[in-house]
Amino acid sequence: MTTYPPVVPPNTPVQQEFHHTTTKERILSPDIARGLMLLGIVVANATTAWWLYGSTGPTTEPLEGPDRIVAVLNDVLVHRRGLPMFATLFGFGLGMLAMRESRRGTPWPECRKLMLKRYGWLALFGVVHTLFLFFGDILLTYALLGMLLILLVPLRDKVLLWVAGILAVLNIISAIGLHMMTSWLMSFSETMNPMASDAGAMPFGDPASYLTGQVLMGFVIALTSPFTAMMAGLMIFPLMIVGLVAARQQILQNAEQHIPLLSVVAAIGVIAAVATGIPSGLSKIPDGVAGLPGTWSMISDLAGVLAGPGIIAAIALLLIPIQRRVKAGANQGIVVKAPFPLDMLQALGQRSMTGYVGQSILLLPLASAWGADIFANASLTQVSLSATGVWVATLVFAYILAKLDKPGPFEALHRRLTYGRGENKTN
Repeated sequence: MTTYPPVVPPNTPVQQEFHHTTTKERILSPDIARGLMLLGIVVANATTAWWLYGSTGPTTEPLEGPDRIVAVLNDVLVHRRGLPMFATLFGFGLGMLAMRESRRGTPWPECRKLMLKRYGWLALFGVVHTLFLFFGDILLTYALLGMLLILLVPLRDKVLLWVAGILAVLNIISAIGLHMMTSWLMSFSETMNPMASDAGAMPFGDPASYLTGQVLMGFVIALTSPFTAMMAGLMIFPLMIVGLVAARQQILQNAEQHIPLLSVVAAIGVIAAVATGIPSGLSKIPDGVAGLPGTWSMISDLAGVLAGPGIIAAIALLLIPIQRRVKAGANQGIVVKAPFPLDMLQALGQRSMTGYVGQSILLLPLASAWGADIFANASLTQVSLSATGVWVATLVFAYILAKLDKPGPFEALHRRLTYGRGENKTN
């Protein structure tokens, strides 16, 4: 066991989780991956949880026409793809923060205290988000698991990977057991009440009833979040550990030196996403594939553990030529930017908390029965496109902030609460 994570070599650029800096050389892949991750999260949330805020709820009609294609695409690229990416990048960011403090010579007890404070404030952000905006919040769960991960930072990488592997095996066993139990309970419920499985909206027909219902439901969810974190941790925590180890091993920082490893991870992840996502999507449409949709969804969810890091690895590989130009420019004192679309994704990734909470701020009046109710009687395709439009709005907002050299408002507040007014922690 080491007393502190390894110190970053002095000439190695350190990616920061605050995502607001004037440093000439940046590691592009984590930010761009975060930007794309937010697209997957908003589409997944819109086609599951946000749909319930409307007056009608999800359609129970068999998927037809474009919806069949969208169902398959969503299962390949969206469902249980964005969250595993987020978990891996979350652990990566935590690792980079620890390494940055190590390079500064911060003693481990002080570094631990700083990080616990940082993720403690993030947990509070998650509570507020859960109570007043969106019952499907992930910030609280990830913050709680992040505080647990902080306690494991002094462990050697080999030990951390063993812990991740054991938890991953337990995740598979528990997922299969939970699926079997859930299938039996649903079958029993439908036998007792044939209408029990019908989808419907939540009774939030006006702002007052929404506020009451949302706060009450959010309170229950926040109160039970430690239990939720424990259950979700079997899938999420191993990925956080992998992200932490990847940061300490300089995998994304020096992607060009890790092409064989990244290629293997990317290939496994992409194959897992496609091989399980396609049958999962097809199982939801008439005459698609044999088997229950729930079974294929469970298999696809488990594959997300591989797909999340795989997508990040694929992004890192694709960005190697651009990252090479950025590094060469930095060595000459020149700021080299990524091409325009990637520059926009990078801006959103640097302001990922603002992007995530911004989704809720936009969707709440759009999706609620007391608001525009845009999902009422909408098809899967329409809901997915609407969610993509919300993501585009956050993308443009983040890019405008980047052009103004401003951090996201929630990132700025988080940093202020963590470090106070007087300290500059952006370099």
